[in-house]
Order: sequence, then C-alpha cells, then structure tokens
Amino acid sequence: MEEISQRLYKFLCERVVGSEKIVLYRRQFFNVRDEFLNCTGTKSVEYVSSGSKAEGLHFQGSDLDIMFICKMPVQNNDVKCTSSTCKCISKHFLFLDVHIAQPGFGMIRVDQNHPRIIGKNRKKSPFGNMLSKCVVVTDSGAVLSGKIWKSINANLNCKRMPVKVNGPCLTTLDDSIDFAFALKCDNWAGIANSFFTRSRSSNWPAEILIENIRQKGILLVPVGSKSDSVEDNPLEWRLSFSQAESY
Repeated sequence: MEEISQRLYKFLCERVVGSEKIVLYRRQFFNVRDEFLNCTGTKSVEYVSSGSKAEGLHFQGSDLDIMFICKMPVQNNDVKCTSSTCKCISKHFLFLDVHIAQPGFGMIRVDQNHPRIIGKNRKKSPFGNMLSKCVVVTDSGAVLSGKIWKSINANLNCKRMPVKVNGPCLTTLDDSIDFAFALKCDNWAGIANSFFTRSRSSNWPAEILIENIRQKGILLVPVGSKSDSVEDNPLEWRLSFSQAESY
C-alpha cells in the first residue's frame, strides 16, 4: 500500500500538479509579476493575482483571477466622517455605509461637492471622470453604482479583449481569466471589530498576523445582494476580504 501511495504521489507531481519546487516557482512568478506591474505600471491601480494558477496549480480547468484595486481611498462611514462634516480639501470623497445595505454588502456614498468629482478637476484625477458617470442620486443621498462601474469597465476592456459579466468580475469568453475592478476601504471600524478584539484561548491567529490582516483593510467589489429580487442590487458593493484571506 505504501508503494502504491508513493507511485501515486510521483505521478501527481510529474504529470498533474507538479513537484513542491515547481508549484513554489509558479507562485513566485506571479508574485514577482505583480510586484513588477505595481512598480512600473500606473500608480492609480494595484495589481493582485489569485486563483488556482497564481497558487501554482496549472492543469486543465485552472483559472487566473486578476484584481485591479483602484487607489481611491474609501472612508468607513462609521468614523462619522461624511460629506456634511468633511471639508472639500479632504482626500476622502467616497464613504462606505453598511447600514443601508444587506449584511455583507455596503453602499458607497459620494461627496458630490468634492473637487475631484466636479468640474474640470475630475479630469485631473485618476478615474475622476468615470466616477462621476457612476453616481446615482437616491432618497438617502448620492451613491456610487456598482453596476454602472462594472459596465463601464466592461466596455473599456471589450476594446482589448471580449469579456462577459460574471458576478463581480469580467470574464474572458473562454473562462480562463477573471478580472475584478475593486475599491479599497482601509478602515474596519464597526464592520468586523469583534474579530480583532475577541479572546482566543489558542492564541491563533498570532497578534502580528491579526495586525497584518487589519492593515489589509476591506475590498469592495461591484456586485449587489439579490434579496427578494432576481437581479443584483445595482447600488450595492460586496465586502471582500480576499487580501486578508491570503495570510
């Protein structure tokens, strides 16, 4: 039985998954690729690769997920910094509000009076012009539509390669690559504080790991809850902890 197990392990390493070193080299390749793109590419976007290929598993059916994290700071509304209390000179003009959405989702409020949103100033800032097209005015104020955000990115990418909408992602027609255009909220306040403060008898995760997870913040991907409707809520964004989960 032991001999059969060893033969199976050897077969999987040589023909299916790859050896431990090969899998490690594949992971390192995508890590270096991300670092290179983040150093040489546009400073307004952070590239993060994930999925089975980025994990070093290259076989039929493996996919590659590429996250484009747009570097526009989203402030958590729980810190009481809203458009009525923040000055226009503040760097924040997008505010996450989880109290007006389904659990696990949020809406992004927009300070329409901010210089990076109105007039000629929006053209000077990355994504400023695109953001202004995504603003929808509701009874509770102006919010950023995840559906419109995703649609605009789909139209832009279709000029380079055909894609289809797949949840929060844009997927190539052969289903090999998923692209997600996300926003980032650095502040966890009020959303998952219990994760950081609860007692742990096992002392796991370690304090340093918990702090690293906190610093990664929350990603907001453009897909809403279905609730009672068949279609996704066009104004909601799903909270994603994919960067924190990488630890």
